[in-house]
Amino acid sequence: MIRRGWPWVSLLLRTYLGTVFIMAAISKIADPVFFLKGVHAYGLLPMALLPAVAVILPWLELLAGALLLLGLWVWPALLIINGLLLVFTLALVWALQQKLAISCACFDLLGQGELISVKTLLRDIVWFMLSLTLWIGHREPLGLKAVWRYFSKKSIQMFLLTGLALLTCQTGVHASFSATYQKIDLTGVPYVGSADARHQMVVYACFTCPFCRKEIPSIKAAVESGALKGQYAFYWKLWPLMSHQGSFAAAEALMGAHAQQKFWPYFELLAKDPEDISLDHFISVATTLKLDIKRFTQDAGSDSVKQWVQAAKQEGYTLGVKRTPTFFVDGYEYTGKNKVEALLPLLVARLDHENHLRKP
Repeated sequence: MIRRGWPWVSLLLRTYLGTVFIMAAISKIADPVFFLKGVHAYGLLPMALLPAVAVILPWLELLAGALLLLGLWVWPALLIINGLLLVFTLALVWALQQKLAISCACFDLLGQGELISVKTLLRDIVWFMLSLTLWIGHREPLGLKAVWRYFSKKSIQMFLLTGLALLTCQTGVHASFSATYQKIDLTGVPYVGSADARHQMVVYACFTCPFCRKEIPSIKAAVESGALKGQYAFYWKLWPLMSHQGSFAAAEALMGAHAQQKFWPYFELLAKDPEDISLDHFISVATTLKLDIKRFTQDAGSDSVKQWVQAAKQEGYTLGVKRTPTFFVDGYEYTGKNKVEALLPLLVARLDHENHLRKP
């Protein structure tokens, strides 16, 4: 009985796993930078490999998922899926052992992300077991002709329309903000722009994160002398990543410079050699800026600075921050692509709209 019904069991499993992998691939293909940041947070791959992985892996997922759904070259497709799920599972085990508070970066259709947990690990293990079951019990699958005989054209059309709706939802979400207002404590937070500006933008960012170091200067320039000048105040809540060596020390050094009103010049000099996160380098940069070195070392190593950094870190967790950089505009999280090229035009368009409404 089981063997007689296996083709249909196989069809159900292939449909489920194929759909999972296709949906997982869609968001990654639509926003490879978003996916790249998620992979980078694991700290398992060198930076040189990340761009290739961020581009190739989602298309590999899409190909394997499509082959499973169509019943074509099922063995190669299952080999790819089993390999990917094994890698994903091992990566999750390592990340959980390291107690990393990062996004799964594996199934992120709406770009919202999910913090890894035992539940995430168990889900991937279940998918791995289902894929192994298909591989071990593989028979000639029900292909397109058999599926066509059992399902009407209207059902297939509904399936295609559902996929199109999901794709539309995906592109729409990446140009929006969350609907939930968040109260953010800005006491003592380094910023540029006017404190009484109409709008506030807050970024939770880690100095040791290369994406943060790339994007923050562009936002800062737009607020200081670009399209956002006079309209926005830009605040940086230091949010050091547990997975990045030296991230907390760098955050404390930046706050030590902030105590002498040199946060941004210190950041700019420190970013010229971001790989050097030694105490000697921190002091060397402070010396270049002619800071009071005794005061700098005392402030950077003080309990008050450590507590401030930890409080900012905890606040980020409370607000749902999962990766860096994460932007909040007027208390609403930006849920689109974490790229200056996407965020800045959106903010400028909002300002233009506000100015248009103010015209008599």
